[in-house]
Amino acid sequence: MKEKLFFNTSRKAANRLTEIFDFAWPTTIALWNLRWQVEGYVKVKPDVNQSELTSRFISGSSITGSTVRADLKKACIETSWEKQQNEFSKILLIEFCSLYEIWCEGIITELKASIDSKSLQFPTLQISTKGIMSVLSSMTQHHSIMMEKAFYSFYLTNKKNSKNHINNLMKCYRYFKELRNSLVHSGNISKKSFKDAEANYSSLTATSLGVQELPEYKQNSDEDRINLSLRGVIGFGEIVLRMISTIDAELVKTTMAEKYLAEEWKKFYGDKPLTLSITEKKRNQQLVKSLKKLGLSTVPSSSYNDIELFMRSEKLIF
Repeated sequence: MKEKLFFNTSRKAANRLTEIFDFAWPTTIALWNLRWQVEGYVKVKPDVNQSELTSRFISGSSITGSTVRADLKKACIETSWEKQQNEFSKILLIEFCSLYEIWCEGIITELKASIDSKSLQFPTLQISTKGIMSVLSSMTQHHSIMMEKAFYSFYLTNKKNSKNHINNLMKCYRYFKELRNSLVHSGNISKKSFKDAEANYSSLTATSLGVQELPEYKQNSDEDRINLSLRGVIGFGEIVLRMISTIDAELVKTTMAEKYLAEEWKKFYGDKPLTLSITEKKRNQQLVKSLKKLGLSTVPSSSYNDIELFMRSEKLIF
């Protein structure tokens, strides 16, 4: 995925999300096709044993050995399609939540910010001064004019950027995160935190999230089994991507991002300052080319002087 993302940890997270998206639907389609193929084979050969059935569909896959325990009759005939989708949804839900948690820790580490990563995992509610809006306000208080002029406007054009919807996106995240917590902790969904998250999410619409389709969810009671929508969970993955893209852009305009840029420059080019041309036009070309090698955007010409002054102050160029 070639999204417009400034921080390395954001790019890694976006790439991982793309890998999951590319895997999820083809795998679901493949499982659906396997179900009707197994059912058709068993109808033709009702007495087929498990070994023969497995061999018929595993041939050529390189999946062999004594550890293979594929009961295809149970999986494809006795188990409902709804239940299988639910099981696959659980795997994806846990993956998406873990990926965002890892991103939160990663972005805080890259920025050397003195905040708890959990502070990036809650919406700001009317009765609270905590949550994502409060955290972003605090983190962007130390503002860099150079970073805003040179980079911020570009990263705002990321098609996944949802600056005007970030708090509602976080409400969505919180609901699915509470579902994930319930799965991990023995299916207990009667906790107040889940009920509150469900109430906040139920008031949202596709428009209030800035997406084409509201991630589908199923009503869950206090029973042990948690019901998930596969379409909804994959839609939740899109929400996670939008959250990362939005927060990534907002943090670009901070003095912490300045320091991050200087450190990334030194990692790539070393501690010795790069010697640039004495000719302004060529010097600007060298700066832009050097930034592109770091995976950063082409900066507007009006910012060349600001960037050069910053680079010189950090002894990155000579």
